[in-house]
Parts: sequence; structure tokens; C-alpha cells
Amino acid sequence: MEHEQLSDQGAGPFAATEPAAAPVVAARGIVKSFQIGQRELTILHGIDLELVAGERLGLVGASGAGKSTLLHSLGLLERPTSGSVHLDGVSAWDLPPGARADLRNKKLGFVFQTYHLLPELNCVENAILPGMIESRGFGARRRKRELFNKASELLDTFGLGDRLKHRPAQLSGGERQRVAIARALILDPPVLIADEPTGNLDSTTSGAILELLHEEQRRRGLALLLVTHDAHVAEGCDRVLTMVDGKLA
Repeated sequence: MEHEQLSDQGAGPFAATEPAAAPVVAARGIVKSFQIGQRELTILHGIDLELVAGERLGLVGASGAGKSTLLHSLGLLERPTSGSVHLDGVSAWDLPPGARADLRNKKLGFVFQTYHLLPELNCVENAILPGMIESRGFGARRRKRELFNKASELLDTFGLGDRLKHRPAQLSGGERQRVAIARALILDPPVLIADEPTGNLDSTTSGAILELLHEEQRRRGLALLLVTHDAHVAEGCDRVLTMVDGKLA
């Protein structure tokens, strides 16, 4: 009985709480500058940002605010002038190029405004590209078959079951973006970065693509960074940050 009373007392305002989840993406002090002649132009001014698993983070700002430059640093595409980016606790920019590329391929899925599909490949072939990059040597053929089946099933759930062998030129904008989303998810990365994913789409198609992104984010427990210049696109996010002149407001 005494034990029960002590337990009840421990449930008060000073009771232990679960520790906060560790961020899957953590940026610290990101600065990016470019040299233009004898003049140095600074685009990012010491950005700090964290993203945890299962979170939808919206990043909004006008064109030229520095959103894409920040994404290039977070996505390990372009080295910042200073600062660090940690993915699942790994200091990514401290890795050699090969290891950094491997980390990017496994941990990050990208969805771009302009799709970036290869025109000579069909839907399934475009979707499995990240997996083919990691599949080398012994077992590559078997891995390709597995990826092909996985991509076919995923595209079918995205409403493209009758478009699997179509090339990008035979698809609408919304269909191309669905292929791009499948490509971003094919390796089950913990982080999905969507850069203006609805920027080239009409309002009806934009709504469907956003619904698909949010549905996959919830189902997979992904950390989603959704970048847009349209505040309405970011309304479904858990948090929204605004970028102004290279700083988070």
C-alpha cells in the first residue's frame, strides 16, 4: 500500500518524462557564401534547424530567400561555407565523398518541382534508379528484380498501374510527380525532402499530390521537409518556418 502511495506521489508535476526524440536531421550554423569577383555574397546566415521522425516541417519564403540553397546543404548536394549537417547522428559533411553519397542515397528521398525523370526510361526504370545505384556486384540482378516488383506495386498504389512502361513524355505533370515520389521512397529513407513539389501543377492536381505526400509520410513515419513559396501548401504541416533573406524568421 505504501508503495502505491509513493507511486501516486511520483505522478505529480515533477514526474519523469520521456526524453525528446533525437532529430534525424540537425543543421547547425549553416552559412553559405559565394565569391562574385572581389565581392562575397552571403546567402545563408547561420541557419539552425532540426527535424524529427514523423514530423512534417514546412519551410516557406519568397523566391530568392535562400530556400533552395539551404536544401542543397541539408540534402548533401552542395557543401556549406561553414556549419554542420547531421543525418541520424552522422556528421555528413565530414565524410569522404563516396560515403557521403551513400548516406544521401540511403537516408534522403528527394522530390523536385521539375521531376528530374530520365526521358529515355519508363516509369518503373525511373523509380528504381536509387536502388540501382546501390546495387553493384554479386546479387545485383536479383536486387533489380526485387526493386522492379517493389516499384511496380508502389506505382500501382499511386494510380499508375496502367502506365508502368510509359516514358515521361507520355505522362501528365501529376503522373510524372507521382513517379518522382515513388523514386524518392523506393529505398524507404527516413527523410523526405520535397522542394516546391506542386510548383508546376494546377490547383486540383496540386491538392492530390499534397494528399499523397502526407499520406505516405504518415504511413511510413517519415520526417518530411516541405519547401514552398505558397503558405497554403504548408498548412498541413506540424510546424512552419519562414525564410527571409537567408535567415529563419
